[in-house]
Amino acid sequence: MLGAAALLALALSLVGLALTVTVELRDEVGELFDLETQGMGPAALRHQVRLRAGAVLLAGLVGGLLLGAVLALVVLKALAVSANSTTPVPPLVLAPDWPLLIARLCRLRRARARPGRAAHACRVPRADRDADRGGRMTPAVEVEDVFRVYATDEGTAAALQGLSLTVQEGEVVAVLGPSGSGKTTLLRILAGLDRPSAGRVRVAGVDLRRLRGRGLDRYRSRQLGYADQRYTQALAPELTAGELVSLRLALAGESPREQRRRTTELLGQVGLADRVDAYPHELSGGEQQRVALCAALAHRPQLLLADEPTGELDAKNAAVVYELIGELARAQGTTAIVVSHDPGSASIADRIVHIRDGRVSAEQAKAQPDSEEIVVARGGWLRVPEELLRRGGIGSRARARLAGAARC
Repeated sequence: MLGAAALLALALSLVGLALTVTVELRDEVGELFDLETQGMGPAALRHQVRLRAGAVLLAGLVGGLLLGAVLALVVLKALAVSANSTTPVPPLVLAPDWPLLIARLCRLRRARARPGRAAHACRVPRADRDADRGGRMTPAVEVEDVFRVYATDEGTAAALQGLSLTVQEGEVVAVLGPSGSGKTTLLRILAGLDRPSAGRVRVAGVDLRRLRGRGLDRYRSRQLGYADQRYTQALAPELTAGELVSLRLALAGESPREQRRRTTELLGQVGLADRVDAYPHELSGGEQQRVALCAALAHRPQLLLADEPTGELDAKNAAVVYELIGELARAQGTTAIVVSHDPGSASIADRIVHIRDGRVSAEQAKAQPDSEEIVVARGGWLRVPEELLRRGGIGSRARARLAGAARC
């Protein structure tokens, strides 16, 4: 009996060790990521990892031994009470209710086989996705005071410098700016391909900085649609246009019937219903980009990111692609952010955002094309659009004066 109790105590100690180490590691990973974003170098980070690993191991060992000892004493006391008792104790029998388990498994398989199950599976870690306590809808995208600093041979270079941007659900936003202004860096962060050095990024209420591993994979594969100017790299040459569009649906577990229906619907909307069996090399550049757009929207993502989607197209095909992005996104309620240096992308946007030097410099609503708003950032920082500087004859310095009540 004592041998069994000792083995039980050892097993409980190992369980306690594993639980303690898991909890400690989770906390330490978050702290190390914060240190990295604050600019700590690789050597210092390795030193911190070694110190924290030792501390986690020691804490886990002590916690596991204490937990095992306490539980072993409880078991020994229960065994002593049972040994002194005259009433026979029935043996512990783990008899599962097999009919109930089988019935639940059958219901689960039927639910997974339903055509609409992919929509329920496209969930991300729990968050206030639908509304906050005040009843307001959560914005689709929230970027707050985001910095992204890269290390170079000459030192450090900041691609984003305190950028803030909010995009509402179902809104189509065109982000304009010259090369090097930070547009692509912003999209890479929203796509989970890069992480901000500082600041907060939330998509559908989910903080992207906290996503790791499978959670990040689920976000990219289920909630996100991505299209860029290198559309040829997204089209496998051995697959037909129909197979390329239905591939994401197949990976999401949709039935073959639903795959065919959705593929036919999308290709018909972009005027390629008769090209479903064509291979990429049999399509023109504009047709290939339309297929890539259908593939990006096939799984009905919440957010579509388009990075220079017409960079390799002529003006005529570019206008067609922009129009299709707006139509398809609005038809299925997808929020879209289109990054470009082409002013033609503004034709489909509900709002035009200008980025310069890693910050939002101006915003303009499509309903008010002649009114360009100057964005005032936290701390009172603002950037005056170059057109206003030119029209006002402003050089390196200017004097400001309040002419009336400010309108927010």
